[in-house]
Amino acid sequence: DVWTWETRVAVEVEDVAGYLGAICLGSFLERLPEELHEPFVDAAVEQLGAPLTIDYVRLNILARAPVS
Repeated sequence: DVWTWETRVAVEVEDVAGYLGAICLGSFLERLPEELHEPFVDAAVEQLGAPLTIDYVRLNILARAPVS
């Protein structure tokens, strides 16, 4: 048996630069030299705008193995 459903959540971000730097852009920042982190995040904030609302969709899956 398998059940799936989605959960949608809108997150209103107050500290856009802090949120993007910590949550969304971390893997990109890891590959950049430290001196480029702030300009990179600033460019993302400029493109996305502030305040920012991010719509997340989570896929939930629940499964049960068949009884033999």
